[in-house]
Amino acid sequence: MKQANVLIILFLLSIDCFVVVLEKGAVMPYLSWKKIMKYSGLFAVVSLVMIVLGYMGGEFLTFDYFQQVNGMVLALLFAFIGSRFLFKAFSRNEFIERLDKNIDLKRMCHLAFSTSVDWFILGASLRIVGLGIVKMAILTTLYTFLCVLIGLKIGQLFGAQYQKIVYCIAGTLLYISSFALIF
Repeated sequence: MKQANVLIILFLLSIDCFVVVLEKGAVMPYLSWKKIMKYSGLFAVVSLVMIVLGYMGGEFLTFDYFQQVNGMVLALLFAFIGSRFLFKAFSRNEFIERLDKNIDLKRMCHLAFSTSVDWFILGASLRIVGLGIVKMAILTTLYTFLCVLIGLKIGQLFGAQYQKIVYCIAGTLLYISSFALIF
């Protein structure tokens, strides 16, 4: 797997966090920059932990058979994630922006973990193909931090009217990336 493919996939996986916090930014009563930075840091740390745990867990999947078909396995994994994004785009009802005063650190922590499953899969995939983790972990943390920061602010300022489009684009690009891994 080429580094460029991984960078594209890192960016696309960050979009999941972006859309989730875009919706939360649209319904939070007041978002100070301090809160935005705190929530961005939370998502970034969780994504870092998950990619590292996935990388460590990928050790159990690095036997000969997986290494022989690693491109196909990765392509299937990213096609699966792309399918999940497209499913989210088309299965969701219209988002209604209502003020939600119950959003706190605990709920945001739950969201951070639920959106970071993809990072775990990516970490395992990096291990399978033998790529290093340090650079990817740093980039994952930075991408996630920026996507959450931008998503919360855009959601606060403009609402969450574009989340379906963003999921469709991300899902389609993940499909394209999965085909690029095969060919």
